[in-house]
Amino acid sequence: MAGARGRAKVGHALTAAVRRMNEEETMSVVVDRALDTADGRLSLANADEFIIGELEQNRFNTERAIEVYKIAIDHSVWAWLKDQTTGRLTYAEYRRVGLGKTYAIRLTEKFKAKSYPPLTDQRPSRRFLRFLFGA
Repeated sequence: MAGARGRAKVGHALTAAVRRMNEEETMSVVVDRALDTADGRLSLANADEFIIGELEQNRFNTERAIEVYKIAIDHSVWAWLKDQTTGRLTYAEYRRVGLGKTYAIRLTEKFKAKSYPPLTDQRPSRRFLRFLFGA
């Protein structure tokens, strides 16, 4: 009997992991499509422009770049989903899965890799304000 319960727990955990993976794959399709739209490309271009401005003023910070990209991705996904019938539910699912930050980190790393020599933070992060940003 104890063995059956153990297998059931492992089976449930495995099912939950597969479901989570499927949700992430589904949401990654949503994010990719949202970023491929004209609004998505414009949003990312504006984020790049902002980060380049920070870089020119010697104020580049990786954490801030991730925040900027995450905001741009969130806006792009919402702009793509808002007119769909299940847009609110899909956007809520996107927020729950949390792929925006994953994509933002990927874009930040790609941005940093474009420069030679590779970019480093020019300004330390503001640790005393992190509680305000929810980090």
